[in-house]
Amino acid sequence: MCLVSIIIPFFNNEQYIKDAIDSIRFQKYKNIEIILVDDASKDSSVTIVQESMKLDKRIKLFQHIENKGCPRAVKTGIENSSGEYIFLAGADDISFNDRINKCLNVFKDNINVGIVVSNATIIDKFSNKVDEDYIISKAVNNRTIAMEQFKRNYCLGATMALKRNNEILLKAHMLEEIEDYQIAIEYLLSGYDIFVVDSFLIKYRIHDNNCSNNKSQLAKKLTSGLKRYDSTEIMNMLLLRGYSRKQALTTIAIFELFRKNQNCCYHLLIEALEEKCYEEKEDFELYFYLGVCEFIRGNLSESYKNFCSAYMLNCNEATLLNNLGLLHYLFYKDKIKSKVLIEKSLKLIPNYLDAKKNLESIANGNFDNIRLTERLLDKCIIKRNKYILD
Repeated sequence: MCLVSIIIPFFNNEQYIKDAIDSIRFQKYKNIEIILVDDASKDSSVTIVQESMKLDKRIKLFQHIENKGCPRAVKTGIENSSGEYIFLAGADDISFNDRINKCLNVFKDNINVGIVVSNATIIDKFSNKVDEDYIISKAVNNRTIAMEQFKRNYCLGATMALKRNNEILLKAHMLEEIEDYQIAIEYLLSGYDIFVVDSFLIKYRIHDNNCSNNKSQLAKKLTSGLKRYDSTEIMNMLLLRGYSRKQALTTIAIFELFRKNQNCCYHLLIEALEEKCYEEKEDFELYFYLGVCEFIRGNLSESYKNFCSAYMLNCNEATLLNNLGLLHYLFYKDKIKSKVLIEKSLKLIPNYLDAKKNLESIANGNFDNIRLTERLLDKCIIKRNKYILD
């Protein structure tokens, strides 16, 4: 049995860390080391870890003198681990007891897989299951994920299992600002595959103190961390994996939009549009994001035309219907048509937050809270009955 390292970074997690540790201690797979990295906690988290260490010699504790952030804590854990495979785990999450076995079986059966990710059931601060799940869309499968990963991060850190590659994981620039997304990109660019396990392997906790709750700060770090990647290198990787040039151009364009390079995104989409091959799904996506780009650039008429072209390919996509309805209101001042389209989007996704706010704003004649949704929700990761906010 190969050694598996489980990395658990933590910062002020006294309420949940024991449950997180126990979920790893009692895995069916036993040849493990549990690497806990304290990122300068101020509460009793370290004391709780030390109590667990008395019960299980497989637990090792490493401490930062000052808070360095979760990505750097993960790197400290990797630097001090020895396993052939590395599993990431949240200090407030719970792993199902067959998580390690299921992921190792994937690695065993798929020699080129470098990362395994899974779905997660979402729990609240009381460990109760809520009416939400972290589910990777069926459209994002083992054939498409190398492309889709550049459009949206599907590798939630708490669900990730990695085949150890220190040349990737211990690079100087690695794990400074972001973690899971950067690891996924680096593994793809190094030739590895990502495997999606279509089952729930962890309980992912949402609560007031989640590190991921500060969306604006995380977005800034993400944008900064992703700027180091060369679009040409990504293009070559995608073409080598058998994707068409049109698919590759569209993928990189969306990646550039994600990196706030709207002009670059626009020109790549125009180039993709000139490719002669017809691929309906890609064409729909292409026109949708051209509509988004033109909206950001202030060209409402061109934005409307592109959203209409997307509508001709798929008239039942909620994000498009919301955006098209918004353009009917902003450009044509047609409240009736706008209301019809946005209400249709809400029938498809009853608690689509942007659409709800737009309906309210249009009814009140308020332009301040109107919001165009910049990314397609059909591939959104968290499926929520309460609301949709990506």
